[in-house]
Amino acid sequence: MPTFRHGKNTVAMLNGFDLTSFFNSVSSSNEVEVPETTTFGSTSRTFITGIKEGSVALEGLWTGVADEVDAFFNSAVSSDANIVSTIGPEGAAVGRRAILLNANETSYEVTGGIVKECRLVKICVTLS
Repeated sequence: MPTFRHGKNTVAMLNGFDLTSFFNSVSSSNEVEVPETTTFGSTSRTFITGIKEGSVALEGLWTGVADEVDAFFNSAVSSDANIVSTIGPEGAAVGRRAILLNANETSYEVTGGIVKECRLVKICVTLS
């Protein structure tokens, strides 16, 4: 029987900073391009493995406090430097699954509403 784990232990480390307490949602995606190599006379389509692509999107609550998440992400989105990203969907225990990326920040967004909503922060980092 499978052992299920709750997402409450998820850990988000970016450039060595533990930013876990700022986020409440994470998603990751991995893709591989598969260019077609089919030629005339073929009876079946053929493909080769191409370039890998991956990204991690984090969402959470925005505090607006100086020297916290907002300052970090605003400087990162305008920088050419990579962000070393470690996401632990099962926590930080040895032997648990981790998503590791040497990434570039590709978007940073702060949103807000007026009805029963805190201001939200969204960040996306893409494999570089």
